[in-house]
Amino acid sequence: MKADQAPASRPVIFKPILFKPVVFKIEGMSCAACAVRLQRVLGRVLASFFQSSPAHDGQAGAEEAAPHEVNVSFATGTAQLLVPAALSHAQEELLVHEVVQAAEKAGFTALPEENLQQAAGAPPGPAASESGKRPFSRLAGENGKSGRQGFLILADFTVALMCTLPLMLPMLPGCGDLMPLPWVQLVLASVVQFWCARRFWRQGWAALRHGGANMDVLVILGSFAAWCWSVAVMVLRLPQPLYFDSGATVITLVLLGRWLELQARNSARAGLAHLLQARPVMAHLESPGPDGETLLVDVPAGQLQPGQVVIVRPGETVPADGTVLHGISELDESLLSGESMPVERGPGQQVLAGAINRLGALGVRVEQAGETTELARIVQLVARAQASKADIQTLADRISAVFVPVVLAVALLALLGNWIWLGAFAPALIRAVAVLVVACPCALGLATPTAIMVGTARGARAGILFRSARALERARKLTMLVFDKTGTLTEGRPSLVACQAVAPYSETYLLALAAALERVSEHPLARAVRAAAEERVPGEIPESVLENTLPKLVDIRAVPGQGIEGALPQGGQAWLGTRAFLESRHVGWTAEATAWLDRQETLGHTAVAVAWQRTAAQPAQLVGFLAFADRLRPEDRAVLQALVAEGITPALLSGDQPRVAHLVARALGIEIVRAGVLPGQKAEEIARLEAEGQIVGMVGDGINDAPALAEADLGIALGSGAALALESADIVLMRGGLAALPPALSLSAAVMRCIRQNLFFAFGYNALCIPLAALGVLSPVFASAMMALSSVCVVGNALLLNRWHPRFPSAEA
Repeated sequence: MKADQAPASRPVIFKPILFKPVVFKIEGMSCAACAVRLQRVLGRVLASFFQSSPAHDGQAGAEEAAPHEVNVSFATGTAQLLVPAALSHAQEELLVHEVVQAAEKAGFTALPEENLQQAAGAPPGPAASESGKRPFSRLAGENGKSGRQGFLILADFTVALMCTLPLMLPMLPGCGDLMPLPWVQLVLASVVQFWCARRFWRQGWAALRHGGANMDVLVILGSFAAWCWSVAVMVLRLPQPLYFDSGATVITLVLLGRWLELQARNSARAGLAHLLQARPVMAHLESPGPDGETLLVDVPAGQLQPGQVVIVRPGETVPADGTVLHGISELDESLLSGESMPVERGPGQQVLAGAINRLGALGVRVEQAGETTELARIVQLVARAQASKADIQTLADRISAVFVPVVLAVALLALLGNWIWLGAFAPALIRAVAVLVVACPCALGLATPTAIMVGTARGARAGILFRSARALERARKLTMLVFDKTGTLTEGRPSLVACQAVAPYSETYLLALAAALERVSEHPLARAVRAAAEERVPGEIPESVLENTLPKLVDIRAVPGQGIEGALPQGGQAWLGTRAFLESRHVGWTAEATAWLDRQETLGHTAVAVAWQRTAAQPAQLVGFLAFADRLRPEDRAVLQALVAEGITPALLSGDQPRVAHLVARALGIEIVRAGVLPGQKAEEIARLEAEGQIVGMVGDGINDAPALAEADLGIALGSGAALALESADIVLMRGGLAALPPALSLSAAVMRCIRQNLFFAFGYNALCIPLAALGVLSPVFASAMMALSSVCVVGNALLLNRWHPRFPSAEA
């Protein structure tokens, strides 16, 4: 029998529980090189902070790992630090202060998410969720800042375009005589160079002042070199052409590229914004009036408290997670579960915040509100995944870190080489300017995170939640998927199919004792026992049935993977569990008992025995046996066939009896079976498979699956599973079944294919364009246009992931 808790003999550290993210909005990053440099700076800050701080409750190991969990994303404009959850409030405030100071010294502005909440004008709501994140307010603030930034860039581009067009007139057919006077060219080019490009000057100088260089340095060096040369020609009256138009055009096109890139990045974040649009804003709260009548008061949804009752009218969004008290309606829960068909909800059924009420009015008792709802959890998971980094991005980060210095060296070599080769400084300078302008580390920095942003948001809309970018990456590398049985391959709703009492006890007595033992358990078999007892032993269990010998059990305790036991006030014991469990408690066993259990297991049923010891002085006695059956999920066979077609080997890992587990495996075509495995041993089995060279994914739903989910290369939990299993998993399938498993792997493959395409384009673009610019094939004007388009092309390719649609395998009856 499966247990309800992880074994105490093998402590397991669950990263999502011991760690929490601290997120900052970063301003001042202009390219991937900025993100890499800031990540190194914050990594040193975090390492220094924890080295100088005392260990938290013996979790020094966790703190030592924290510096390796710094992610700065150029695409999202955020920095995410993963710190121990045991960090006190004072220590967290000190760390935030040090991070903000270090970012400022490096030339950036780091805005903690609490300040973002105030900047967004969000009202102070209830305490944050366990992870400490406030996704709604934080992302609202980011969206507002992004819109303002886009407006300012567009305004600068408009001014730059108006000043640049007169400089470009001689290039148009029939307009060769319309060249403005030199002093007019100087004024127009200066406005572009020192006003429209002020953001490049500011950010480039900040980078140089703090020992780094970024894309802004390249733009300013290229455009300013052309401006300086033109001023020198004009002042010294040299017989050389003026290049005011080149520098102004470069800045104009770079501004256009920055605006297009910002719009593309906003489109990549639109998936998360789509989730935020579903967040409830106001709720109709039932409130007692002065004359005893019930009034409806409109209050912010975030201020709702558990136990309150709200009314949800047709067409409105459910404001909180809760239970329907009255009314029947159909709800659109597609944003939360990926299920496109409306679902009917009535009294006693659960509803989730963000679902849209299609028909009648509902009265809902609030259970979770604000940032503790299911929708808030989904937003948190998606936001955290978008801020994380995939392993494949390591190479791009390393190149971005040295990209700008290498480009400066190449530009200098191009200047000297062309000067010597051509014998003239002006054309050599223009080629060096082209090299500076055409180089674009932005495409490298955007290649991976934009694909991850679009992919994770698209997956969330399909009911597939990826906890991190690494989960997205690993999903496509799996060679073996290990499945739990109960609640994963089966529906998790077993029912009692056979009941055999041992004389002198009756079936009523057997069920009463079993229900008393299972009264506090949430295990599927416990629910089946209680349901059978309620059906067959109606009302209160009479004392005559219990022969006045079974007072209320005390100190009920689950034994992982074996059963459950409880104590009697007279010193006796009662047990429910496997044969081995009862024999370990010195319960006598008979040949008839063995035959009954064998017969049930041959039928594929899960069989357990019930026994008790009235007092410590009396021997333990068998009371009877119970057999349960659980139906396989209808989609199981189709899902497993799809996995085998992808080259993934399925395996079954179950705590059930070997005979039952092998029957299930045979029915589904699974060849690798490990049965009778205790919860602690599941993680050891996963580790053994990994040691054999397998890349192992674990699919489970129960609390006892949590150690194995954490141990596996990739943990996959069903959305209907236990909270601890969901926290330990890398992927959560919100539909509650295995049908979403092949689409999850398909999405992973699509995202990784997009990332490889983006990286190929980014590397190929620079490898091709920089030599062409050095040889004079690309002019500065054309080079700036190419640079602007490179980032847009990378982000545009990532946006194509929105065309991905999940294909669920057809279920077999």
